[in-house]
Amino acid sequence: MRNRRGFSLPELLVVLVILGMVTRMALPRIAYLRDRNALRSAKMQVASHIATARAAAIRRAQPSQFYTSSNSAWATVGPDGARSSVAGTMRLANMRVALSPSNDSILFDARGLASNLSGSRVYRLTVNNMTDSVCVSKLGLISRFC
Repeated sequence: MRNRRGFSLPELLVVLVILGMVTRMALPRIAYLRDRNALRSAKMQVASHIATARAAAIRRAQPSQFYTSSNSAWATVGPDGARSSVAGTMRLANMRVALSPSNDSILFDARGLASNLSGSRVYRLTVNNMTDSVCVSKLGLISRFC
């Protein structure tokens, strides 16, 4: 009898079929985890940009503004006509996350109060069927749970 080394073709095919079935069962869970992490990351970035805008207003004693426009967000500080960016532009479309309201802004005065809000503002982030939100009060306080 010969000394066999390696695997036969039927053995390899069985292993590949089993591997394919396990992968196919795991794909929905992997997609769910990817979407959940994208939503969590987008929520943290939106809250961070709002907090950065508020902190810049207080630190520089000048008005600052947080903007959203078609799934992008950014913050500026300074008087009208001389605004400078305090945070880079965040593009939520790269994470496949939708932000609403899509065209909006919050103006913080030099004390960090949201001067253009009558109540609180809720930013809703959505990816597939998952939704989360970030709330901003008139006092400029940011809540990740609303």
